[in-house]
Amino acid sequence: MDQAPAPNSNETPPVQSHPKGKMSRKTLFIIGGVVLLVLAVVAVLFLTKKPTTKPQANDKSSLYVTREGYPYHSGIGDALAIQFKPVAEPVVYQGVKIIQACNVMPLDELRGLGFKTEQLQMSNAFERTYFDGQGKGVVPPEQYHVSEGPESNGCTYQLEDKGAVLTLIVAQEPYVSVDGLTNEATKFTKVSPIGNFNVYEKKEENANQYIIGKGSTAVVVRISRTPADQEKKLIDKIAANLAKEQANPTGPPQVVLESSLIKGGYADACSLLTVDAVKKLFNAEVSPITTQRFGNSVGVSSFDNGVSDNYVSNDCIRPIPLTQADIQTFNTRKVMLETSTFMKADAAKAEMASMKAYNKQRPQVDVTGSGDEAFFLEDNYGEKLFVRKDRFVLQFYFEDKSMKVNQEQKIQILKDIAKGVLDRLK
Repeated sequence: MDQAPAPNSNETPPVQSHPKGKMSRKTLFIIGGVVLLVLAVVAVLFLTKKPTTKPQANDKSSLYVTREGYPYHSGIGDALAIQFKPVAEPVVYQGVKIIQACNVMPLDELRGLGFKTEQLQMSNAFERTYFDGQGKGVVPPEQYHVSEGPESNGCTYQLEDKGAVLTLIVAQEPYVSVDGLTNEATKFTKVSPIGNFNVYEKKEENANQYIIGKGSTAVVVRISRTPADQEKKLIDKIAANLAKEQANPTGPPQVVLESSLIKGGYADACSLLTVDAVKKLFNAEVSPITTQRFGNSVGVSSFDNGVSDNYVSNDCIRPIPLTQADIQTFNTRKVMLETSTFMKADAAKAEMASMKAYNKQRPQVDVTGSGDEAFFLEDNYGEKLFVRKDRFVLQFYFEDKSMKVNQEQKIQILKDIAKGVLDRLK
């Protein structure tokens, strides 16, 4: 049987001949009609075709940037917004140059070791309790152990891998005694040293703890859900950084949010909430240790009215050092400011409306004379004043069980604090 030539064959297939003859008028008429019909269909398709490059009204692509290694999440616009900027000048407390916990494992070095911070836009994704050089109060030194909390020198990263967390607490005299550090080490097992540092280890079900240090200075490390080889690299790097900071302490790194999605700057809570405002409220010196919390990511909010926008959140807590009376009565005295910065005022308005609707079962008081709009309510965390100024939404809160004031007085206290913040907010 003869076969057709292959596609790449040099053989030319024979030309098939057809009988020649004239076309009738009827045939010409039919062909002409078909051509006209085809041209008409093409014209209709061309005229009715929608442009493919025109953005749709509900297109939200401008609210997102892609980061390698981070999957898409509808509530996350940019997974890696948080950054550290080094500060050379150390903070001095009672004559001692402070080793800041976040300098023992800076964010860029943590990422360089292969750790990914969690995609989290809420302001508890990253937390540090640090000596900021502003409060003049005195922290009672830890005598019996090294604790994690508002009066520790700590740094906590929420990590992406199945809820893993890295916490570092630096212990130094004079805010942690040598006895406190020694007592803490008795709960651990001594293992091989790293350089000049003693190392103690405590294995737990979902986390491991280490103490790395010598004499009156050490860092307590807690790391959860991490492979052994990666954990070893982390501990070695922490030891190296501790040695470097001991030799030449540096200041608390400036925590900033950097992303192409953030337009026009954002409200930094610790820059807005001053030590003077807290000192005036409690008539006492403010703690030298401040709590600062940031979202790791730029968030995306979509509201029922159709508005969608990016936002970033952070908060600041300035406490008064605990007194013996505070300890006995389980009292704390502090002021907290939480900020959410949107890119558009319409989104901030929608956020205020959303919070009011969410808390509709709770008594609310509309407040005048603070920002563009404000209201007061008590939620699960306490009594707060919510204030909007343009595209910024602020939450103010203070705590002091020993202060006997009614609701009207509480509102006025928070309004006074808010006034100073709003005056500085540009």
